[in-house]
Amino acid sequence: MIGFFRQGQTLVCDGVPLADLADAHGTPLYVYSAATIVSRYRAIDEAFAAYPHTIHYALKANSTLAIARLLRSLGSGADANSGGEIDVALRAGFIPPQIVFTGVGKTAAELAPAIELGVRTINAESAGELERIDALARERQTRARIAVRVNPDIDAKSHPHISTGLKTNKFGIPIDQVRELCARARRSEGLEIAGLHSHVGSQITDLAPLARAAAALVQLARELREDGTRIEHLDLGGGLGVSYNGSPVPDASAYAEAVLPVVRASGLSLILEPGRQIIAPAGVLLTRVVDVKEQSADKRFVVMDAGMTELIRPMLYDAYHRIEPVVQSSAPAVACDVVGPLCETSDTLGRGWRIRLRDGLELQSPAPAGGGARRGRPRRRHSPPPDDRRTAGARRLTPPMTDDGCRMTGLLIAFEGLDQSGKQTQAEILTAVLQERGRVCHLLSFPDYETAIGQEIHRGLHGGRDYDAAVMQLLYIANRYEKRPRIEQWLRDGAVIICDRYAASSVAYGEAQGLDPAWLEDAQRFLPKAHLTILLDISPETAAGRKAAGRDRYERDLVLLSRVRQSYRRQAQAAGWLQLNGDRDKHAVAADILTAFDSRLAPR
Repeated sequence: MIGFFRQGQTLVCDGVPLADLADAHGTPLYVYSAATIVSRYRAIDEAFAAYPHTIHYALKANSTLAIARLLRSLGSGADANSGGEIDVALRAGFIPPQIVFTGVGKTAAELAPAIELGVRTINAESAGELERIDALARERQTRARIAVRVNPDIDAKSHPHISTGLKTNKFGIPIDQVRELCARARRSEGLEIAGLHSHVGSQITDLAPLARAAAALVQLARELREDGTRIEHLDLGGGLGVSYNGSPVPDASAYAEAVLPVVRASGLSLILEPGRQIIAPAGVLLTRVVDVKEQSADKRFVVMDAGMTELIRPMLYDAYHRIEPVVQSSAPAVACDVVGPLCETSDTLGRGWRIRLRDGLELQSPAPAGGGARRGRPRRRHSPPPDDRRTAGARRLTPPMTDDGCRMTGLLIAFEGLDQSGKQTQAEILTAVLQERGRVCHLLSFPDYETAIGQEIHRGLHGGRDYDAAVMQLLYIANRYEKRPRIEQWLRDGAVIICDRYAASSVAYGEAQGLDPAWLEDAQRFLPKAHLTILLDISPETAAGRKAAGRDRYERDLVLLSRVRQSYRRQAQAAGWLQLNGDRDKHAVAADILTAFDSRLAPR
């Protein structure tokens, strides 16, 4: 079993007793089931598998870095609702083309970086926002990709506080104004219209409003196509609800069955932005009883160490959250109001609960509490925020990167592979992402032709010198030793050095020409070792096809390149490198590299 269930009298998460987590980390404590997150993400992905789609997890549901990184590792993109959430997405390893930027009140200070980064789309909320995006993009001599958020005037039939699709709600552009605005946007130098976006509400348990919203977007896309506006995708937002009280709700398969027949005729790809649907059933808030007070002869106040500062939904929406003891008791059930510690009467988690109170103080678990609990937490009393823990089997996991400013030892990352395999592109992407996370990065490319040794290598490659294989590889090695003092200083300073080719390339090319690989490795034993080596594997034919002219002496010899490839593969297997297919889309390759960086290179 996965998720939250009882082993005997004790509530566990993925097999880990919640009481043990509370003892180890204190309360209040958020606990998430990694297995449940994976299962619910895959349920959505599989439900829409028959149609082109991309899932962008809504970070507003829960922006814990470990959770965002887990979802990225599954193939998700990110839906960011603020500039801060874009920063979270980047720190979690998402690259800009995997991020959509949503939100009613985007400031110029948020829009400008999003445009400069090149996020997948900015979901524009109004005519004024379109004008601001256009101006900011023209200032930067670029075009911003936008999707127009449409208000279709559809009642989501959910709580009025989270209804977003009616004309009386503040969200989006009224559907009858979209064609005119798109006509103006087509003439704008700073805008590129990519899609239509709609999100009619949250905690939706009736599929009819979602199907109607999809139909409205499809019809609007037809009309825009007739006007000459090219649309690439439809973004259906999120909003699919979950059960808080055990009542039946539509699942991902039912949702797909409701909307896919509507959108299929459009031929447009889909973007989905689930948040609560993935995360809410995957989390609980652990809180400890600090006092029991008599309210009347037959009713008690149960005062917890958590309240609306940790779970605000009951106060905001009068929302229902199940409250369960972590360890069951056989004591008589007593009527209770479960309240928090703040000096506000509204600080209440649940009224009229019947709870079996044991002697002494105990743990309770409001659930599901995974979605919106952490995000919607106001800070009061200068109390410390609750800890977060994500479980995977019996192992407790914490985010693989520290986020508290602690100094980390430097890292050296090496990209290897044939020419034209994408080494430089991936090195630049990784550098940009790590810099967005706040890391100091230095990008190096070998050979460095600007040094005296590098110029000699250039002559050897292009016919100016007739050096044999051994001399050429010694020149390559010497070229790296030229950089050794600087690399070592950067590592001492805690920087990340990212190399387009490093020591393994001399072994690969030298071995392919009959040199002893052990000799080549020994000649480089005083160079700093790479912490992670990434092999981008392509065939010699692919390499030649990507560069038809201007090839050097190595690039023209396909037989030699086949032996180079064999040596690289041998080294990768022996040393446990990350080996990736370089023929794939560059963004997919980049996502795999970032996942490996986070999983293999723990805080140093």
